[in-house]
Amino acid sequence: MALAAAGAVQAFTPVPDIKPVLQIKQIVGQTEAAVAKMLGKAASCEQSKYGRRCEYRKSPARYEVVFIKGKADWITVEDPRIDNALTAPVWIGLPAKPVDVGTSEVLRWNGLGGLLEVSAYKGSGGRPSYLYIKSVTR
Repeated sequence: MALAAAGAVQAFTPVPDIKPVLQIKQIVGQTEAAVAKMLGKAASCEQSKYGRRCEYRKSPARYEVVFIKGKADWITVEDPRIDNALTAPVWIGLPAKPVDVGTSEVLRWNGLGGLLEVSAYKGSGGRPSYLYIKSVTR
């Protein structure tokens, strides 16, 4: 279901004092070894259909990175410090921009910061339950 009040989303102005909890563009395109230097040793890794998938825990956050062709491409971010789905891109070091697609379950930005898409899956109270970033591969 598309948001009927898309204008309300368009008019949103993010809080200027948000300090990013992660610089996502420093992770995308990196090797597993480079990501481990930033997020710490992987808690677990396994081979998936698309590439190696590793989980990292850096308190209070949890990250899952899928390495496609050896590079960090699909990234899931769960971080309780990200307190508003509408400002999710700013929390991961991206510019503020109105959403491109908004439903009752997800907010999606296309082409933001040179990434394929950034999605904030809604949790309770306006917080995202997690963010899902696709950098290159659809």
